[in-house]
Amino acid sequence: MQRLKSTVDSAADQLKALRLRACDSKDSEQSDEIEKVIGRSKSIYLQAVKHYNDTLDKPWIFLPGIILGFKKELGKPI
Repeated sequence: MQRLKSTVDSAADQLKALRLRACDSKDSEQSDEIEKVIGRSKSIYLQAVKHYNDTLDKPWIFLPGIILGFKKELGKPI
């Protein structure tokens, strides 16, 4: 579970960094490329959240996971 949570956190951090870069970019060509990369990054983030939540939903993982402090990720746009 820790590995899956780490994947979700890494994908979220990358998405945040790309969005900050897009805000700082003044070049329209570069901005278009960044938007494409942001779209892919958002897709990766949402897939990671889904995989994490699906794993946490498994009965043999749910209770130990909750006891260890894992909880569902909401997958909110970052």
